[in-house]
Amino acid sequence: MAPSGSFYQHVYDWQGVQHDTLLFTLLKNCHRLMSCQSLDDACELISQAIMQLQFDGYYRLEVCGQVYIEHFKAGQHGSYHGDRPQKGSDNRAIKVVELEHALIFKMRFIQLYITKTQDNLELLEDSQSILLLWLMQVESLCMDYALHHFLHTELNTEQQNQADSMNLHFDLEVSLNRLDLDAKDMTQAFNESVIPLLTPTDFIDPMRRQQLLITALTAHQEHLSQLVKQQFGLYLSTQRMLEALGVEPH
Repeated sequence: MAPSGSFYQHVYDWQGVQHDTLLFTLLKNCHRLMSCQSLDDACELISQAIMQLQFDGYYRLEVCGQVYIEHFKAGQHGSYHGDRPQKGSDNRAIKVVELEHALIFKMRFIQLYITKTQDNLELLEDSQSILLLWLMQVESLCMDYALHHFLHTELNTEQQNQADSMNLHFDLEVSLNRLDLDAKDMTQAFNESVIPLLTPTDFIDPMRRQQLLITALTAHQEHLSQLVKQQFGLYLSTQRMLEALGVEPH
């Protein structure tokens, strides 16, 4: 089991990564998430990945008061009449909960519940790192959405004057532009180092290809973790400033 720990210092294990359907599906899904323009599109991509992998369970995504919940049975959309799934972790810790019958991932914006079956038991045990990387990509997208939501929060005249005196919107916009550039650099590096390795070729020795993939995933994970760390720091500081103005940010 991958250990739960700091949101930004989780120990990923790429040495045992396998060239299987789950790996390719989630990495290609990450590629699409990087160019995603809306939460609706992100949820569609999450659903596509779950359906391709034929998981049972659900995901719950909540950002700025918008809540998306989808249940799945054998990879197909399913109905659910039980208790409403609760939101994920309120802090920066990744919570990986391993139960006898399920594997649960909890982050600030996204929670994923996968039912264990005889068919996927070994797969889930060996694939927690790639599942976490995929969910971190979702988390980064949600963080970016929340930050832009903060930027366009409506303020009354008094609040706006206070915000101007604190340079709230100017500083936030500058920081967002910098983070956008970091995200573009990360996407370009991913497209150049990871995507070419997802297409089988006779020109690369399998062992060499495996090592290249490990190196590329390690670099991407570090870049993504650093990006989310910066996004989350900006999220918390902006949230505190809005609260100081008497605004209750979602």
